[in-house]
Amino acid sequence: MKKFISLSILILIAGVVGYFGFNYWYSSGIEKRISESTDTVRFEVQSGESTSSIGQRLKEEQLIDSELLFRLYLKREGKGGVIQAGEFEIPKNSNIVEIVGILSNAVALDVVRVTIIEGYTNQQIGELLDSKFSGLKNVKFNKDEFTNITLSPDSYTFSSAVETFLASYKPAGKRLEGFLYPDTYEFENDITTLAIIDKLVSHFIVKTENISKVNFYNNLILASIVERESFTDEERPIISSVFHNRLNIKMALESDATVNYATGKSSPQATFEDLKIDSPYNTYKYPGLPPTPISNPRLQSIEAAINPADTDYYFFLHEQDGTGKVHFARTLSEHNTNRARYLD
Repeated sequence: MKKFISLSILILIAGVVGYFGFNYWYSSGIEKRISESTDTVRFEVQSGESTSSIGQRLKEEQLIDSELLFRLYLKREGKGGVIQAGEFEIPKNSNIVEIVGILSNAVALDVVRVTIIEGYTNQQIGELLDSKFSGLKNVKFNKDEFTNITLSPDSYTFSSAVETFLASYKPAGKRLEGFLYPDTYEFENDITTLAIIDKLVSHFIVKTENISKVNFYNNLILASIVERESFTDEERPIISSVFHNRLNIKMALESDATVNYATGKSSPQATFEDLKIDSPYNTYKYPGLPPTPISNPRLQSIEAAINPADTDYYFFLHEQDGTGKVHFARTLSEHNTNRARYLD
């Protein structure tokens, strides 16, 4: 009998210790913060996703350290059915109680659809994005930040793929002009400025994957000029040939598009005053290529810059009658005749 009583007491003590030990583990665990960082993690819950899967992914994101404790909290507190499908921003310093509270209040994120026109400059893209994000809630995009990043990209850290590509094909110190691929994009309203730029450059990398990378940056500069000086895919390789022919004999490119980049204008023809501007982008005054691209070209313009048509043209102009028809010339005399006929 004494042995039985002693064993019962031991079992009782063990039970009491276990009970309080479990409660301590449970209470401290659900309130434990495994990070001090206030940065947030984007977390998406799929419709019909199990709590086990959610807990496992929360652990993989280093938001919790115990999937078991997460599921136990949901069961003990009767919160298994409160988690909603949707996208959430979860601070890294949240505990399980706070995380479940966040996951119980899905907030729909607005999708911003933006079409970047071929030949837009980085400045124009920044202004376009600013207009698209204007008036939305939780917006992190900032036009001034966009300008700073695109002008001084070497001061910022991008994704590893973008970092590697830029290190290989963008000369150090150069801006990101030319590397923001023109296309239609969808962004969530709370995407950061850096993430937007990273996405645009990532798309550029994909689009130019099969393009020759020999002398790539100079070809990108030329492509940006071809983009602004041409209207159709058919004429791009021929216009490219005009510039290649001029470069081969060290003749000034005399591109109105590069002058417009320097002046900030968008005139079909640069004025006499514009042509006096002392800028490395004034290709009437300074032979050779300008120091950077002057726009963000489409793939066809890049291909035309790399593979120009075989011609002996050194001049071209577009009619200003609304048709934009292009006329090429081999000599200055022929070009002046075209000018008198189609412009003057």
